[in-house]
Amino acid sequence: MSVGGTMRLNFLPLALRPSFHISCPVRTRGLMSGIYLDHNATSRPLPSVVLAITAALEGPCGNPGSAHEDGHRAARIVEDTREALASLLGNPAGRIVFTSGGTEANNLALKGIADARLAGNHARHAVTTAIEHPSVGTVCRLLSRNGWEITHVPPGPGGIVEADAVADAIRRDSAFCSVMLANNETGHFQPVAAISAHCRELSVPFHVDAVQAVGRAPLEIDALAADLLTLSFHKSHGPPGIGCLFVRDGVRIMARVHGGEQEGGLRAGTPDIPALAGLHAWIREVRKPAWSAGLAKCTTLRDRLEEGIVAALPGSSVNGDRAGRLPNTTHLYLGDVPGRALVNALALEGIAASRGSACAAGDPRPSHVLRAMGMDASRVDGSIRFSLGIHTTEEDIDEVLRRIPGAVESARAYADIAQGQAAPPGDGSDECCGQPLFPA
Repeated sequence: MSVGGTMRLNFLPLALRPSFHISCPVRTRGLMSGIYLDHNATSRPLPSVVLAITAALEGPCGNPGSAHEDGHRAARIVEDTREALASLLGNPAGRIVFTSGGTEANNLALKGIADARLAGNHARHAVTTAIEHPSVGTVCRLLSRNGWEITHVPPGPGGIVEADAVADAIRRDSAFCSVMLANNETGHFQPVAAISAHCRELSVPFHVDAVQAVGRAPLEIDALAADLLTLSFHKSHGPPGIGCLFVRDGVRIMARVHGGEQEGGLRAGTPDIPALAGLHAWIREVRKPAWSAGLAKCTTLRDRLEEGIVAALPGSSVNGDRAGRLPNTTHLYLGDVPGRALVNALALEGIAASRGSACAAGDPRPSHVLRAMGMDASRVDGSIRFSLGIHTTEEDIDEVLRRIPGAVESARAYADIAQGQAAPPGDGSDECCGQPLFPA
Protein backbone atom coordinates (compact mmCIF):
# COMPACT_ATOMS: atom_id res chain seq x y z
CA MET A 1 0.00 0.00 0.00
CA SER A 2 1.14 3.57 -0.58
CA VAL A 3 -0.12 6.86 0.79
CA GLY A 4 0.75 10.13 -0.92
CA GLY A 5 3.42 8.41 -3.00
CA THR A 6 5.18 6.96 0.06
CA MET A 7 5.28 3.17 0.33
CA ARG A 8 4.66 1.80 3.81
CA LEU A 9 7.44 -0.62 4.71
CA ASN A 10 6.51 -1.32 8.33
CA PHE A 11 6.44 -5.04 7.59
CA LEU A 12 10.23 -4.97 7.09
CA PRO A 13 12.72 -5.29 9.95
CA LEU A 14 14.10 -1.91 10.96
CA ALA A 15 17.50 -2.74 9.48
CA LEU A 16 15.92 -3.29 6.07
CA ARG A 17 13.78 -0.17 5.91
CA PRO A 18 15.36 2.31 3.50
CA SER A 19 16.26 5.76 4.78
CA PHE A 20 17.73 7.12 1.55
CA HIS A 21 16.56 6.88 -2.04
CA ILE A 22 18.57 7.01 -5.21
CA SER A 23 16.26 9.51 -6.90
CA CYS A 24 12.75 10.94 -6.59
CA PRO A 25 13.14 11.20 -2.79
CA VAL A 26 10.05 10.98 -0.61
CA ARG A 27 9.18 12.81 2.60
CA THR A 28 9.47 10.72 5.76
CA ARG A 29 8.23 11.66 9.20
CA GLY A 30 10.85 13.53 11.23
CA LEU A 31 13.48 13.43 8.50
CA MET A 32 14.16 15.52 5.45
CA SER A 33 13.81 13.70 2.13
CA GLY A 34 16.94 11.75 1.38
CA ILE A 35 19.44 12.24 -1.44
CA TYR A 36 22.00 9.46 -1.76
CA LEU A 37 25.50 10.60 -2.78
CA ASP A 38 27.58 7.73 -1.41
CA HIS A 39 27.74 5.40 -4.41
CA ASN A 40 31.45 4.73 -3.94
CA ALA A 41 30.42 2.89 -0.78
CA THR A 42 27.59 0.94 -2.44
CA SER A 43 24.73 1.58 -4.82
CA ARG A 44 21.23 0.35 -5.50
CA PRO A 45 21.22 -2.48 -8.09
CA LEU A 46 19.59 -1.75 -11.43
CA PRO A 47 16.00 -3.04 -11.77
CA SER A 48 17.12 -5.57 -14.38
CA VAL A 49 19.75 -6.86 -11.95
CA VAL A 50 17.15 -7.28 -9.20
CA LEU A 51 14.84 -9.10 -11.62
CA ALA A 52 17.61 -11.48 -12.67
CA ILE A 53 18.54 -12.22 -9.05
CA THR A 54 14.89 -12.79 -8.15
CA ALA A 55 14.36 -15.08 -11.13
CA ALA A 56 17.38 -17.15 -10.13
CA LEU A 57 16.15 -17.39 -6.53
CA GLU A 58 12.65 -18.39 -7.55
CA GLY A 59 13.68 -20.66 -10.44
CA PRO A 60 15.00 -24.23 -10.39
CA CYS A 61 17.50 -24.94 -7.63
CA GLY A 62 20.80 -26.50 -8.59
CA ASN A 63 24.45 -26.72 -7.58
CA PRO A 64 26.81 -26.23 -10.54
CA GLY A 65 28.77 -29.27 -9.37
CA SER A 66 25.76 -31.59 -9.56
CA ALA A 67 25.30 -33.98 -12.49
CA HIS A 68 21.54 -33.50 -12.99
CA GLU A 69 19.87 -30.98 -15.30
CA ASP A 70 19.32 -28.37 -12.58
CA GLY A 71 23.03 -28.54 -11.81
CA HIS A 72 23.88 -28.15 -15.48
CA ARG A 73 21.58 -25.11 -15.68
CA ALA A 74 23.37 -23.51 -12.75
CA ALA A 75 26.76 -24.28 -14.30
CA ARG A 76 25.66 -22.59 -17.53
CA ILE A 77 24.82 -19.42 -15.56
CA VAL A 78 28.33 -19.44 -14.08
CA GLU A 79 30.11 -19.97 -17.38
CA ASP A 80 27.86 -17.67 -19.43
CA THR A 81 28.55 -14.88 -16.95
CA ARG A 82 32.27 -15.61 -17.00
CA GLU A 83 32.25 -15.44 -20.80
CA ALA A 84 30.24 -12.19 -20.86
CA LEU A 85 32.60 -10.57 -18.35
CA ALA A 86 35.65 -11.70 -20.30
CA SER A 87 34.16 -10.08 -23.40
CA LEU A 88 33.59 -6.83 -21.48
CA LEU A 89 37.26 -6.89 -20.46
CA GLY A 90 38.50 -7.41 -24.02
CA ASN A 91 38.85 -11.23 -23.88
CA PRO A 92 42.32 -11.22 -22.27
CA ALA A 93 44.35 -14.41 -22.04
CA GLY A 94 43.71 -15.65 -18.53
CA ARG A 95 41.07 -16.86 -16.14
CA ILE A 96 38.36 -15.04 -14.18
CA VAL A 97 38.03 -16.31 -10.61
CA PHE A 98 34.72 -15.37 -8.98
CA THR A 99 34.83 -14.28 -5.34
CA SER A 100 32.47 -12.77 -2.77
CA GLY A 101 33.66 -9.23 -3.57
CA GLY A 102 36.59 -6.90 -4.03
CA THR A 103 38.10 -7.43 -0.58
CA GLU A 104 38.33 -11.18 -1.02
CA ALA A 105 39.73 -10.76 -4.53
CA ASN A 106 42.43 -8.36 -3.30
CA ASN A 107 43.35 -10.77 -0.52
CA LEU A 108 43.52 -13.66 -2.98
CA ALA A 109 45.70 -11.59 -5.32
CA LEU A 110 48.25 -10.29 -2.81
CA LYS A 111 48.45 -13.22 -0.42
CA GLY A 112 48.25 -15.67 -3.31
CA ILE A 113 51.08 -14.05 -5.29
CA ALA A 114 53.15 -13.54 -2.13
CA ASP A 115 52.94 -17.24 -1.27
CA ALA A 116 53.69 -18.29 -4.83
CA ARG A 117 56.68 -15.95 -5.20
CA LEU A 118 58.17 -17.05 -1.87
CA ALA A 119 57.95 -20.63 -3.09
CA GLY A 120 60.05 -19.49 -6.04
CA ASN A 121 62.70 -17.98 -3.72
CA HIS A 122 61.92 -14.35 -4.51
CA ALA A 123 62.68 -11.64 -1.96
CA ARG A 124 60.11 -10.54 0.60
CA HIS A 125 59.74 -7.15 -1.06
CA ALA A 126 56.69 -5.54 -2.65
CA VAL A 127 55.71 -2.10 -3.93
CA THR A 128 52.38 -0.35 -3.50
CA THR A 129 51.13 3.21 -2.96
CA ALA A 130 50.19 5.17 0.13
CA ILE A 131 46.60 5.66 -1.09
CA GLU A 132 45.36 2.10 -1.58
CA HIS A 133 42.03 0.73 -0.34
CA PRO A 134 42.18 -0.86 3.14
CA SER A 135 41.85 -4.35 1.63
CA VAL A 136 45.25 -3.79 -0.03
CA GLY A 137 46.85 -1.63 2.64
CA THR A 138 45.95 -3.97 5.48
CA VAL A 139 47.31 -7.01 3.63
CA CYS A 140 50.57 -5.13 3.04
CA ARG A 141 50.79 -4.26 6.75
CA LEU A 142 50.19 -7.94 7.58
CA LEU A 143 53.01 -8.94 5.24
CA SER A 144 55.22 -6.30 6.84
CA ARG A 145 54.60 -7.79 10.29
CA ASN A 146 55.71 -11.11 8.85
CA GLY A 147 59.09 -9.91 7.70
CA TRP A 148 58.26 -8.32 4.35
CA GLU A 149 59.67 -5.01 3.19
CA ILE A 150 56.85 -2.94 1.68
CA THR A 151 57.64 0.25 -0.23
CA HIS A 152 54.73 2.72 -0.15
CA VAL A 153 54.96 5.34 -2.90
CA PRO A 154 53.16 8.59 -1.97
CA PRO A 155 51.07 10.61 -4.43
CA GLY A 156 51.66 14.19 -5.37
CA PRO A 157 49.43 16.92 -3.91
CA GLY A 158 47.06 16.39 -6.84
CA GLY A 159 46.28 12.84 -5.70
CA ILE A 160 48.20 10.98 -8.41
CA VAL A 161 51.36 8.91 -7.98
CA GLU A 162 54.17 9.34 -10.48
CA ALA A 163 54.86 6.27 -12.59
CA ASP A 164 58.60 6.94 -12.44
CA ALA A 165 58.50 7.04 -8.64
CA VAL A 166 56.86 3.60 -8.59
CA ALA A 167 59.37 2.35 -11.18
CA ASP A 168 62.25 3.53 -9.01
CA ALA A 169 60.87 1.53 -6.08
CA ILE A 170 60.55 -1.74 -8.02
CA ARG A 171 63.47 -4.15 -7.76
CA ARG A 172 64.30 -7.13 -9.94
CA ASP A 173 63.60 -9.42 -6.99
CA SER A 174 60.33 -7.70 -5.94
CA ALA A 175 57.54 -10.21 -5.42
CA PHE A 176 54.77 -7.95 -6.77
CA CYS A 177 53.57 -4.40 -7.34
CA SER A 178 49.98 -3.34 -6.54
CA VAL A 179 48.42 -0.03 -7.63
CA MET A 180 44.72 0.91 -7.80
CA LEU A 181 43.26 2.14 -11.08
CA ALA A 182 41.03 4.83 -9.51
CA ASN A 183 41.13 6.01 -5.92
CA ASN A 184 38.01 5.24 -3.90
CA GLU A 185 38.12 8.55 -1.97
CA THR A 186 39.22 11.21 -4.45
CA GLY A 187 38.41 9.38 -7.69
CA HIS A 188 41.82 10.11 -9.24
CA PHE A 189 43.04 7.71 -11.91
CA GLN A 190 46.53 6.34 -11.40
CA PRO A 191 49.01 5.76 -14.28
CA VAL A 192 48.73 1.98 -14.20
CA ALA A 193 49.57 1.39 -17.88
CA ALA A 194 52.90 3.21 -17.49
CA ILE A 195 53.62 1.39 -14.23
CA SER A 196 52.85 -1.98 -15.79
CA ALA A 197 55.47 -1.34 -18.48
CA HIS A 198 58.14 -0.99 -15.78
CA CYS A 199 56.90 -4.17 -14.09
CA ARG A 200 57.11 -6.07 -17.37
CA GLU A 201 60.73 -4.97 -17.89
CA LEU A 202 61.68 -6.53 -14.54
CA SER A 203 59.27 -9.53 -14.73
CA VAL A 204 57.47 -8.36 -11.57
CA PRO A 205 53.76 -9.36 -11.38
CA PHE A 206 51.49 -6.31 -11.45
CA HIS A 207 48.15 -6.20 -9.61
CA VAL A 208 45.50 -3.54 -10.26
CA ASP A 209 42.53 -2.88 -7.96
CA ALA A 210 39.87 -1.65 -10.41
CA VAL A 211 36.85 -1.87 -8.11
CA GLN A 212 35.91 1.81 -8.31
CA ALA A 213 36.56 2.05 -12.06
CA VAL A 214 34.42 -0.85 -13.28
CA GLY A 215 31.28 0.45 -14.94
CA ARG A 216 32.67 4.00 -14.83
CA ALA A 217 35.66 3.81 -17.18
CA PRO A 218 36.75 1.60 -20.09
CA LEU A 219 38.40 -1.55 -18.79
CA GLU A 220 40.45 -3.54 -21.28
CA ILE A 221 42.93 -5.62 -19.34
CA ASP A 222 45.43 -5.86 -22.20
CA ALA A 223 45.52 -2.05 -22.46
CA LEU A 224 46.20 -1.86 -18.72
CA ALA A 225 48.69 -4.74 -19.04
CA ALA A 226 47.68 -6.05 -15.62
CA ASP A 227 48.70 -9.53 -14.52
CA LEU A 228 46.08 -9.57 -11.77
CA LEU A 229 42.98 -7.36 -11.68
CA THR A 230 40.31 -7.05 -8.99
CA LEU A 231 36.69 -6.20 -9.75
CA SER A 232 33.51 -5.73 -7.73
CA PHE A 233 30.20 -4.49 -9.06
CA HIS A 234 27.99 -3.14 -6.30
CA LYS A 235 29.55 0.36 -6.47
CA SER A 236 28.04 0.96 -9.92
CA HIS A 237 24.55 -0.53 -9.62
CA GLY A 238 25.59 -4.15 -9.99
CA PRO A 239 24.78 -7.05 -7.64
CA PRO A 240 26.26 -7.11 -4.13
CA GLY A 241 28.15 -10.13 -2.86
CA ILE A 242 30.03 -10.90 -6.06
CA GLY A 243 33.49 -9.92 -7.28
CA CYS A 244 36.30 -11.48 -9.22
CA LEU A 245 40.02 -11.66 -9.76
CA PHE A 246 41.46 -11.88 -13.26
CA VAL A 247 44.64 -13.96 -13.37
CA ARG A 248 46.70 -13.70 -16.55
CA ASP A 249 47.98 -16.90 -18.12
CA GLY A 250 51.42 -17.75 -16.77
CA VAL A 251 50.91 -15.94 -13.45
CA ARG A 252 50.93 -18.36 -10.52
CA ILE A 253 49.06 -17.66 -7.29
CA MET A 254 48.19 -19.87 -4.33
CA ALA A 255 44.63 -20.44 -3.14
CA ARG A 256 43.49 -18.85 0.13
CA VAL A 257 40.16 -20.68 0.54
CA HIS A 258 40.43 -24.46 0.42
CA GLY A 259 37.85 -27.18 -0.02
CA GLY A 260 36.44 -28.17 -3.40
CA GLU A 261 37.93 -27.55 -6.83
CA GLN A 262 35.66 -24.68 -7.82
CA GLU A 263 37.17 -21.77 -9.79
CA GLY A 264 40.04 -23.88 -11.02
CA GLY A 265 41.05 -24.74 -7.47
CA LEU A 266 41.72 -21.09 -6.61
CA ARG A 267 38.55 -20.38 -4.66
CA ALA A 268 36.63 -23.24 -3.07
CA GLY A 269 32.92 -22.93 -2.33
CA THR A 270 29.57 -23.15 -4.09
CA PRO A 271 29.13 -20.22 -6.50
CA ASP A 272 26.46 -17.61 -5.75
CA ILE A 273 24.13 -18.33 -8.67
CA PRO A 274 21.63 -15.48 -8.05
CA ALA A 275 24.46 -12.92 -7.80
CA LEU A 276 26.03 -14.29 -10.99
CA ALA A 277 22.69 -14.05 -12.79
CA GLY A 278 22.46 -10.44 -11.62
CA LEU A 279 25.99 -9.77 -12.84
CA HIS A 280 25.14 -11.11 -16.29
CA ALA A 281 22.18 -8.71 -16.45
CA TRP A 282 24.41 -5.82 -15.31
CA ILE A 283 26.95 -6.55 -18.04
CA ARG A 284 24.20 -6.28 -20.66
CA GLU A 285 23.16 -2.89 -19.25
CA VAL A 286 26.63 -1.31 -19.16
CA ARG A 287 27.17 -2.18 -22.83
CA LYS A 288 24.18 -0.09 -23.89
CA PRO A 289 24.63 3.48 -25.21
CA ALA A 290 22.35 4.74 -22.42
CA TRP A 291 24.97 3.76 -19.86
CA SER A 292 27.64 5.95 -21.46
CA ALA A 293 25.15 8.80 -21.61
CA GLY A 294 24.47 8.33 -17.90
CA LEU A 295 28.18 8.57 -17.09
CA ALA A 296 28.45 11.80 -19.09
CA LYS A 297 25.52 13.16 -17.10
CA CYS A 298 27.32 12.20 -13.87
CA THR A 299 30.32 14.29 -14.91
CA THR A 300 28.12 17.31 -15.62
CA LEU A 301 26.29 16.99 -12.31
CA ARG A 302 29.52 16.38 -10.38
CA ASP A 303 30.99 19.59 -11.79
CA ARG A 304 27.76 21.45 -11.01
CA LEU A 305 27.94 20.26 -7.41
CA GLU A 306 31.56 21.34 -7.04
CA GLU A 307 31.03 24.77 -8.53
CA GLY A 308 27.93 25.34 -6.40
CA ILE A 309 29.63 24.35 -3.14
CA VAL A 310 32.73 26.45 -3.83
CA ALA A 311 30.49 29.44 -4.62
CA ALA A 312 28.29 28.95 -1.53
CA LEU A 313 30.96 28.20 1.08
CA PRO A 314 33.86 30.67 1.30
CA GLY A 315 37.17 28.87 1.68
CA SER A 316 35.89 25.56 0.29
CA SER A 317 37.70 23.83 -2.58
CA VAL A 318 38.18 20.54 -4.40
CA ASN A 319 40.84 18.22 -2.99
CA GLY A 320 43.46 17.39 -5.59
CA ASP A 321 43.47 17.83 -9.34
CA ARG A 322 40.12 18.35 -11.01
CA ALA A 323 41.21 16.48 -14.13
CA GLY A 324 41.73 12.73 -14.45
CA ARG A 325 39.00 11.56 -12.09
CA LEU A 326 36.08 9.16 -12.04
CA PRO A 327 33.02 10.86 -13.58
CA ASN A 328 30.95 10.51 -10.42
CA THR A 329 33.38 11.39 -7.62
CA THR A 330 34.39 14.58 -5.86
CA HIS A 331 36.20 15.16 -2.58
CA LEU A 332 35.82 18.67 -1.18
CA TYR A 333 37.11 20.68 1.73
CA LEU A 334 34.07 22.43 3.21
CA GLY A 335 35.85 24.55 5.78
CA ASP A 336 37.14 24.43 9.32
CA VAL A 337 34.51 22.06 10.70
CA PRO A 338 34.79 18.60 12.34
CA GLY A 339 34.30 15.95 9.69
CA ARG A 340 32.28 13.49 11.74
CA ALA A 341 29.93 16.24 12.89
CA LEU A 342 29.66 17.36 9.28
CA VAL A 343 28.64 13.89 8.04
CA ASN A 344 26.00 13.72 10.78
CA ALA A 345 24.74 17.22 9.99
CA LEU A 346 24.48 16.33 6.30
CA ALA A 347 22.50 13.21 7.24
CA LEU A 348 20.07 15.31 9.27
CA GLU A 349 19.66 17.45 6.17
CA GLY A 350 18.85 14.28 4.23
CA ILE A 351 22.17 14.02 2.39
CA ALA A 352 24.03 10.71 2.44
CA ALA A 353 27.76 11.35 1.97
CA SER A 354 30.94 10.14 3.66
CA ARG A 355 34.44 11.12 4.72
CA GLY A 356 36.06 8.31 2.72
CA SER A 357 36.15 4.52 2.44
CA ALA A 358 33.25 2.66 4.06
CA CYS A 359 35.73 -0.14 4.81
CA ALA A 360 37.63 2.27 7.07
CA ALA A 361 34.52 3.57 8.84
CA GLY A 362 35.58 2.03 12.17
CA ASP A 363 39.02 3.63 11.99
CA PRO A 364 39.07 6.88 14.03
CA ARG A 365 42.14 8.17 12.19
CA PRO A 366 41.63 10.77 9.44
CA SER A 367 41.79 9.82 5.77
CA HIS A 368 45.12 8.19 4.93
CA VAL A 369 44.61 9.28 1.32
CA LEU A 370 44.37 12.98 2.09
CA ARG A 371 47.23 12.76 4.57
CA ALA A 372 49.38 11.08 1.92
CA MET A 373 48.55 14.00 -0.39
CA GLY A 374 50.21 16.29 2.16
CA MET A 375 47.12 17.98 3.62
CA ASP A 376 47.14 19.29 7.18
CA ALA A 377 44.89 17.85 9.87
CA SER A 378 42.33 20.66 9.68
CA ARG A 379 41.80 20.27 5.94
CA VAL A 380 41.62 16.49 6.20
CA ASP A 381 39.03 16.71 8.97
CA GLY A 382 36.84 19.20 7.12
CA SER A 383 36.67 17.22 3.88
CA ILE A 384 33.77 15.18 2.51
CA ARG A 385 33.37 12.77 -0.40
CA PHE A 386 30.30 12.95 -2.63
CA SER A 387 29.83 10.14 -5.15
CA LEU A 388 26.97 10.26 -7.64
CA GLY A 389 25.05 7.43 -9.26
CA ILE A 390 23.60 6.82 -12.67
CA HIS A 391 20.16 7.93 -11.39
CA THR A 392 21.28 11.14 -9.66
CA THR A 393 19.29 14.06 -11.07
CA GLU A 394 19.83 17.77 -11.56
CA GLU A 395 17.08 18.34 -8.99
CA ASP A 396 19.03 16.23 -6.48
CA ILE A 397 22.15 18.37 -6.93
CA ASP A 398 20.23 21.64 -6.67
CA GLU A 399 18.58 20.43 -3.48
CA VAL A 400 21.94 19.42 -2.01
CA LEU A 401 23.32 22.86 -2.80
CA ARG A 402 20.34 24.41 -1.04
CA ARG A 403 20.83 22.32 2.11
CA ILE A 404 24.62 22.23 2.49
CA PRO A 405 25.10 25.72 4.03
CA GLY A 406 22.69 24.80 6.82
CA ALA A 407 24.47 21.50 7.42
CA VAL A 408 27.85 23.23 7.71
CA GLU A 409 26.38 25.80 10.11
CA SER A 410 24.89 23.02 12.24
CA ALA A 411 28.19 21.12 12.33
CA ARG A 412 30.03 24.25 13.47
CA ALA A 413 27.42 24.86 16.16
CA TYR A 414 27.93 21.30 17.38
CA ALA A 415 31.68 21.89 17.51
CA ASP A 416 31.16 25.05 19.57
CA ILE A 417 28.89 23.20 22.02
CA ALA A 418 31.37 20.32 22.26
CA GLN A 419 34.17 22.73 23.02
CA GLY A 420 32.09 24.39 25.70
CA GLN A 421 31.39 21.05 27.38
CA ALA A 422 35.04 19.97 27.41
CA ALA A 423 36.79 19.42 30.72
CA PRO A 424 38.04 22.59 32.51
CA PRO A 425 41.65 23.60 31.84
CA GLY A 426 44.10 21.74 34.03
CA ASP A 427 41.72 18.83 34.64
CA GLY A 428 43.71 16.66 32.21
CA SER A 429 40.65 14.61 31.33
CA ASP A 430 39.05 14.34 27.92
CA GLU A 431 37.44 10.96 28.47
CA CYS A 432 34.38 9.55 30.17
CA CYS A 433 34.30 5.85 31.11
CA GLY A 434 37.36 5.33 28.96
CA GLN A 435 35.77 6.83 25.83
CA PRO A 436 36.49 10.18 24.15
CA LEU A 437 33.77 12.75 24.86
CA PHE A 438 33.90 14.14 21.35
CA PRO A 439 35.59 11.73 18.91
CA ALA A 440 37.45 13.31 16.03
